[in-house]
Amino acid sequence: MFTQKITLVSVLLVIIIGCSDEQKKHNDIIVNQFPITTELSGHPANTIEAYSKGHVYLCVADSFLILLNSHISPAEGRFVSIYSTNTHKLLAKAVTKGRAPGEFISPTFTGQIEYTHENTHPIVYIYDSGRNRLTLLDVIETVNNNMHTNEQILIPQIVYSINSLFYYNDSILVATFFPQPGSQDGRFLIYNDRTKETNVIPYLPDMGLTFDEAHRFMIYYSFCSVNIEKQYIAASAMQIGEIDYFDLNGNYIKSTIFDPREKLIEDLQNKVASSDPYIFVSSLKIKDGLLYALNLDNLEDDLFKTMKFKDISLLVFDLNGKPINKYVFADNRFVSHFAIDMLHKRIYTFCANEAEHNIIVYDY
Repeated sequence: MFTQKITLVSVLLVIIIGCSDEQKKHNDIIVNQFPITTELSGHPANTIEAYSKGHVYLCVADSFLILLNSHISPAEGRFVSIYSTNTHKLLAKAVTKGRAPGEFISPTFTGQIEYTHENTHPIVYIYDSGRNRLTLLDVIETVNNNMHTNEQILIPQIVYSINSLFYYNDSILVATFFPQPGSQDGRFLIYNDRTKETNVIPYLPDMGLTFDEAHRFMIYYSFCSVNIEKQYIAASAMQIGEIDYFDLNGNYIKSTIFDPREKLIEDLQNKVASSDPYIFVSSLKIKDGLLYALNLDNLEDDLFKTMKFKDISLLVFDLNGKPINKYVFADNRFVSHFAIDMLHKRIYTFCANEAEHNIIVYDY
């Protein structure tokens, strides 16, 4: 028994030392503490309605707050609601359920917002997995006419089944995908629309441990945000407390590590991570020169069963991966999605567990 313990400790030390060498090699940023930690308490946005039967996604573009329901019932009628961030007045409800032009089946925000060249309208990119289409929602045109037909693009047919789409232009597509028997597996894929080639990004960084495929998929389940100007993809892994950076060809660059890898390795050795893992970043956004990561940072059971979670936070980094601020939602609401309003210095959140008024606003 004593010999077994010595062997286990030796294996852990080798893994930890190996991780440290890799961290130096890639110029990883180790975050022991954020320069600023700010505790926030929120208040309901009483005039903003969000249905909680499905997940609700949020984004802010200029002075518009856009709500997107992932699923709707016939009674709810419209997927998209647009509000003024100045007054919280409802400006438009748009997009019905169906397969006609301009309709949705199962939409999600990609996180991509761009602007038209001629009139600087904000264009919000929405991916509909039910129809494999990308909708370019012109916010101002939709406010002016909620029957406006937005541009829709059929996503290229690739051999992988897309789970979440994070970025698309005339050159590349970045998405996560469902693992399929006999196909290459990995964190996410990059599809080149010009060469028609698909590059599957493997499970990196390598933790030096062996997992079964189902377990590995859940540990590395990723959310991505693409920065075209700096030519990189930021990716968070569901059960690893860090942000990993890749170039647009999929080469691993470095990581910003805010929860020690040694802790994950120890949990895996003790089988804690497989039965009740810590869940970390569940949403990642780049906005106005900063990277925002919604960090749940609680055991899975406490988040979804016992409801004993605490200190869900929004982590803020600069575009080089250096820590800036940590906003702690100190009122212990279960924040499942967010949007940043830079103009009014607010964080809009969707908190599905609220009895009513589940859009909660945090002023910062």
